Order: sequence, then structure tokens, then C-alpha cells
Amino acid sequence: MEQFRDAHFFYTPSQGNIYTIAELKLASGCKKLLVASLKREIFCFEYQESPSGTLMPTARDISFTYIPNAAEIISLDAFNKSTTSNEFVIGITIIKNSNDADSTLETYLNIYSEWEESEDFNIENIAQNCLTVELNFIPYKLCHTHLVTWKNDQIESKEMVFILSGNDNQVHIFKESSSEHNYRELEGNNFFPEFSKTPSPVVWIDIVYLNNFARRVTSFVCECGYVKLLVVDVKCNKLIYNFSTRLAIIYLEFRFI
Repeated sequence: MEQFRDAHFFYTPSQGNIYTIAELKLASGCKKLLVASLKREIFCFEYQESPSGTLMPTARDISFTYIPNAAEIISLDAFNKSTTSNEFVIGITIIKNSNDADSTLETYLNIYSEWEESEDFNIENIAQNCLTVELNFIPYKLCHTHLVTWKNDQIESKEMVFILSGNDNQVHIFKESSSEHNYRELEGNNFFPEFSKTPSPVVWIDIVYLNNFARRVTSFVCECGYVKLLVVDVKCNKLIYNFSTRLAIIYLEFRFI
């Protein structure tokens, strides 16, 4: 560890979790980092070049709309829809707490987006443009991937979708509806058959496409220790490889005599 050194750190007003960090990859090649705390605050971290040529770390608080004062941020994710411009989409899942012990928790997926005509990236503008999707489950891991459909050995469509796991032991797919100017949930089994059966809430997901989007490798881990690796033939939307195992949790008791 001697070759590592601290580059920069900044304080957050409350803790986050493994889901509250996302990378922003700009069309120019620059990268920024979004870091959220549970108590609503979201920071954008980046390095900026000073007049002398040195890199200066900066972190600023970004005010995202439609996050109530009593809400907690559970997870966030972001992607750029374009490779030539900045068409960012940022997803944030929240739980709205209530002082009433008998009331049910309100959970939402907030989706922020705005197209930037210039090369300048203005995250404050994106943070003001929100679509809200009401959820009926407690959100866990939020990520994104391509939804690819084939026809006659040709890619018919390829677009980004949000993937969100929940405490209902399901993995939910949210796709943009351009005609309705909103996001709607898809029937996941019709597009991602690898998520058809999960024994407990999915806490982590990784997805990689291979062979020009003809194959999809998906792995996920469940809260109970269940781990699954699958390969999908995207052209016919069929599973062609399926491996699973369960990690045993061993508790050790130490007794001092």
C-alpha cells in the first residue's frame, strides 16, 4: 500500500452507502463523480486545471429538485445517452419518511435529464428537470445497461434502460417512453430472462455485452448469499449458460479462558 497516497477528501453531512456513488463520463472524455449522502445532499466532485497547469480538486453541493426534506437517498446512477454530446440521465431512488408509525413508506425513482447543446456541462440544469416514478417496493441497487433487440441477424434497436432491484425479490426494468415523455416499467422476464427467479433481494448486479451485443453476461448476488452467473443469447433472448452457488456465512465464536 506504500504506492498509494491520498489525493483529496471532502466531508459529507451524513453517511452514504455502496449505492450512492456514480461516475459521469462527459463526451469530451472528462469524468466527474456524484456522491450522495443519505440526508439529501449530493456532491459533484471533479478536478479542474489551474492557470499554472496543476489539477485542483473541487466538490460542490448540487440541489436536485423533488427530494423532500424528510427523504433519504438510497441509490443513484447516471449515464450519457450520446457519445458526441452530453445527454445525461441521472436516476436517484429515495424513501420518504413519515412521522406516522402506521403509515407505509413512500418510495420513488427520480429521473433527471437534459440535453446540452454546447460542450459545457451544466449539472445544475439537469438537477432541475425531473420525472418521478412511484415505486411499490423498497429500492436497492440502481444501475443501467443496453436493451438490445435483434431482427434477421441485425440489431433492430439499442437503448439504455435503468435496472433496479428491490426488497420484493424482483429486478425491475425502466425504459424511457419518448412519445409519453416519461419512464415506464417493462415486464422484465420478456427482456432479461436471467432475472426471472431470485430467492431474496438482489444487492448487486453486473452486466457485460459481448460479440457485438449478441451475448450478454449477467451476474448478481442476493442478500441470502446466493450468487448467479448467466449468459444470454440476445438474438433469441434465451439462456445458454447458468451457474449458481450459495456462499455460506460462517460465524466464529471466540472464548477467552
